[in-house]
Amino acid sequence: MKRLCEQVINGDVKAFSELKQLAGSGNAEAQYQLSIVYSDKKSPYEDESLWMYWLKKSAEYGCYEAIKKLWFLPLDIKEKYNIVESPNFIWERYEEEKRKKSDVKPGGIWSIRGRIDRSTYFIYMLIYTIVLDCLVWVVGRLPMETVDYGYYTTTEPSSMASVLIAVIVAVMLYLFFALASKRAHDCGDSCLYVLIPFWGIVLLFKGSEPQTNEYGPVPE
Repeated sequence: MKRLCEQVINGDVKAFSELKQLAGSGNAEAQYQLSIVYSDKKSPYEDESLWMYWLKKSAEYGCYEAIKKLWFLPLDIKEKYNIVESPNFIWERYEEEKRKKSDVKPGGIWSIRGRIDRSTYFIYMLIYTIVLDCLVWVVGRLPMETVDYGYYTTTEPSSMASVLIAVIVAVMLYLFFALASKRAHDCGDSCLYVLIPFWGIVLLFKGSEPQTNEYGPVPE
């Protein structure tokens, strides 16, 4: 989204149209970036009234950065655009979004907290699948041992290989669960949805929530 904003400031008409469309659809981050476009002195679209309009709109939709900027505006700007009438509302939203942002601290691939978008989810799913296939191939090349059951004799993975397989499966299952949980959060769903059969496939197509939700801010 920031890249789109930079393209608009540099005069990209197509990017400007795309950003306005996203902002008009209720995307709080797009609304905030559009306010930057209208406030930047290097922008060909600089317009103070439109800057304030989209900044307030973004704050109403829960954008943390917009709420923070709105609260710390100079007093004369607040008075001009009638913002001082509701300082408590702005401060409450600011504190609420600040708390959400501080509470949600994704811990990388091992964490089920936070949010990731569809493209990130797809890329990591692909990587995990390739890694799992490689590990299975390696384990399949480990020495086998002969086991006599009395009625018949067969070859099975050694006890070491069996333990290794169990550890690999447990670790990979958790990584898949953590990944899908963050994608579910991006859709506004609980991580428990991941336990529904084939829900991981649904997450490849389900849309993201366009604003900050209880699981964290919109992924950049």
